[in-house]
Amino acid sequence: MFSSGLAQAETLYSGVAAGDATNTSAILWTRTVDGTTQQGTVSNLTAKVSTDPLFGSILYSFNGATDPNRDYTLKLDATGLKRKHFLDLSINRTPARS
Repeated sequence: MFSSGLAQAETLYSGVAAGDATNTSAILWTRTVDGTTQQGTVSNLTAKVSTDPLFGSILYSFNGATDPNRDYTLKLDATGLKRKHFLDLSINRTPARS
């Protein structure tokens, strides 16, 4: 469901989840791993919100980095959501620093 295709193509999602949803928010969670070693890796991530399933226009975005102190996971609090909003989580081109 989520894919990268960006400069960090060797970085993979170990899992993507959304939970604790309300009428206007959701917690987004993921973990990233190196595609070759399958070890956790620090990555900058962006969650984009759009009313267009093709993401032709982005309403807003949420940024963060996976944390080696939390097993290379990231938890984002996506707020301001409404029905019929689409979410896309992608790995940014700029490598994160650990």
